[in-house]
Amino acid sequence: MRIMKRKLSASFTVESSFIIPLFVFIILALMASGFYARNVIMIKASTWKEGIRLEQMTSASPVLTREGIISEDLKEQVVNDAMFMRDVHVFVNTTNKSETSIRVIAKPTSKVPIFPTAGFIDITEKIKTNNPAADLRKWHGLQTIMNKEKGKG
Repeated sequence: MRIMKRKLSASFTVESSFIIPLFVFIILALMASGFYARNVIMIKASTWKEGIRLEQMTSASPVLTREGIISEDLKEQVVNDAMFMRDVHVFVNTTNKSETSIRVIAKPTSKVPIFPTAGFIDITEKIKTNNPAADLRKWHGLQTIMNKEKGKG
């Protein structure tokens, strides 16, 4: 019985040794960027949700207690929902009664040697609280100005 050997040209082997790793790298880069975008969107959405919750908390509890509760809950959400994240830190800062700043810092579980900060997330969201009384005063002020302008014309 005679066995036929198939001969491949050397260029096919050399080309495939460069092309296959290149395609694998491109696919992995697309997957990593997808995970990063998902994590950023999830963290921003969670931050806004917790900011609204902070705004709706009663003013009877001290500010530090409210900030601590929101900080712990947001950290737990990010750790549970984000993909490949570790060392999550959440900072809640209420500067005055009209603005709250929430900062989330999360580090990826693995480091890429070429890009050591790849996947590192640092998001700061500023949430303005609603003040219906002040908004109504502004609205009435604008109406008064508009009425006066109409009377002049």
